[in-house]
Amino acid sequence: MQDPVEISRAVPADVAEASAVIHAALRETLARAYPAEVIDRVARSFEPGPLAALFAVRIAFVARRSGRLVGTAALEGAAVRSVFVAPDQHRAGVGRALMQAVEAEARRRGLDRLEVPAALPAVPFYAALGYRPLREIDDGHERTMVMERLLG
Repeated sequence: MQDPVEISRAVPADVAEASAVIHAALRETLARAYPAEVIDRVARSFEPGPLAALFAVRIAFVARRSGRLVGTAALEGAAVRSVFVAPDQHRAGVGRALMQAVEAEARRRGLDRLEVPAALPAVPFYAALGYRPLREIDDGHERTMVMERLLG
């Protein structure tokens, strides 16, 4: 049995580890669904410098298991952003724990609904959490499904 997942607010000291987790998720998981140039473009936006800037303007969370950073997610307004889980931690409760933290924060802020721009491989994950598809965005290289959940 694995140690429990611990969720906390992200701090600047988490940036390098979070960036490494995001890059691993992009290269090992999402690379199957998107062309290399899309992965490279997205990966650049999650280098430590840009990620630190995102952590500064979003309500960001990190997940740790046995002291190791294994995932991250953020809330920006009524949007869930940057949900990434280390590939070796998929289907181990990390994503669900992160989403529970994001949704709890959204409720504390009085939000009654959330949207998430989901990478296509993540659509079943969000659907299992009660999110429903609203619309698909296709910019010619990257397809994303915008999904919504009403918070009760």
